[in-house]
Amino acid sequence: MLRRNILLGLLIFLPLAVYAHSLGNSFVTWDDRLLIVDNPIVHGLTWSNIRAAFTSYDPELYIPLTLLSYQMNCAIGGLEPFGYHLGNLVLHIANAVMVCSIFPLLINPRSRSGEPRLSATAAFLAALLFAVHPLHTESVVWAAARKDVLSTFFFLWTVLFYLQSRGDQNMRKKYWWSVVAFALALLSKVSVITWPLMLPLMDWYRGEKMDRKMLQRALPYFGLSIIFGIVALGGKIANTGFLYEKILIGCRAVTLLLQKFFIPVHLSPLYPFTKPIDFATPELTISLLFVIGVTCIVLWLAFKRDMRLPLFAWGWFLLFLAPSSSNVMKGHNELLDIYVTSDRYAYLPSMGLFWIGALGVGRWVEKKTKVTYGIISLVLLLFCVLTYRQSLVWKDTLTLFTHVSEVQPNSYVAWTNIGTEETRRGNINRGLEAYRKALAIRDDATTWYNVGQILRAQGKIELAIQAYEKAVKSSPLEEDAKRALNELKIEN
Repeated sequence: MLRRNILLGLLIFLPLAVYAHSLGNSFVTWDDRLLIVDNPIVHGLTWSNIRAAFTSYDPELYIPLTLLSYQMNCAIGGLEPFGYHLGNLVLHIANAVMVCSIFPLLINPRSRSGEPRLSATAAFLAALLFAVHPLHTESVVWAAARKDVLSTFFFLWTVLFYLQSRGDQNMRKKYWWSVVAFALALLSKVSVITWPLMLPLMDWYRGEKMDRKMLQRALPYFGLSIIFGIVALGGKIANTGFLYEKILIGCRAVTLLLQKFFIPVHLSPLYPFTKPIDFATPELTISLLFVIGVTCIVLWLAFKRDMRLPLFAWGWFLLFLAPSSSNVMKGHNELLDIYVTSDRYAYLPSMGLFWIGALGVGRWVEKKTKVTYGIISLVLLLFCVLTYRQSLVWKDTLTLFTHVSEVQPNSYVAWTNIGTEETRRGNINRGLEAYRKALAIRDDATTWYNVGQILRAQGKIELAIQAYEKAVKSSPLEEDAKRALNELKIEN
């Protein structure tokens, strides 16, 4: 019991120590203002605000429980960023503890004696790696990513209750607690919607019979997924592209996140894609072939070698990453931006990779050699350092987008945000220079409008008119530029 308490204390203390400095981070102008600072729905825990949270979108996602958690934050500490960052960190640590509890139940099927078993120590080390992995930094330190850690928190209870109900027929009520937890996860963020598709694969992996009872167990989950899927469609306001584009970008997202999982450097909240989305683009074709190849390999291992874990883990990774493929295209005008993925999209899917890693760690630990513990300690130390450094990237808006411009220099959105923040701070020349770099990447209407606003404030009316005209030419839907242009023409 003492050893267990020590391990649990380390699982709590280490991520708390790594992320402690980031609790002093500010809000960033990247959804934090939209969801929290400028969102009246979360400014206080009142009945009207609660009702508004359950009857509105954010503006695209239906996340009432996430908004409710922000309301609680605001009721306790107002709009001070500290409380929101602390809430995310507490949820992340709770998720790490849940991962430690679930791993043994998943990897130790009760009816398959030939499957490798997972020691408690290996489960703890895998959960610890999850807790301090750099790829999860965005989900923890970005206040607007509350929906990811909160949804995962309820979803892990979904899995835990379900596994407990399967392990003991006298614990049938745990099954219904699992259904309730799944509903709460969907109310936090709909990205867990693919869970019913994962159920047959998980039961098959654990040696359960594929019969009518299995389908009956899945029905309540399917019902909830269908309901929340329909609700989610009501918030979509942008054209998300053709199916083949989603598949190609989705496969590229798989390979990119795998790369960042194993080599977590140059992480960014934005991974823009500026090349054509077709089969003639080498990196997209290679990614597609890679995903097909890995899928074929894990299928062969499962049905020819009876090695079920690789297929289960790969299926988990793909199924929970799939909902984010609808975010291929984003924007507010005709020319939408293409993004491969975001680090936070890997938060839940990455658990599939940790399960495979847990078995490997378990076999190392069984040897109990100094080299084994030395390698594990070195990896943990490296992850802690990288995560700490990445958490400070989110210190404020300017720091964040300066980092993005360094690791993703083709991100015009990063340069636009730098320009806006520099201008807000009174550094007009730096702001204009950042806008110039943004326009060199893309002829964006909003950026031209911002330039026109600066020139107008400086009294350079002719140059301001030219900037507004370029904004309207770039996007006829840019109403602010049209209005400003008409005002100047009337005045002059």
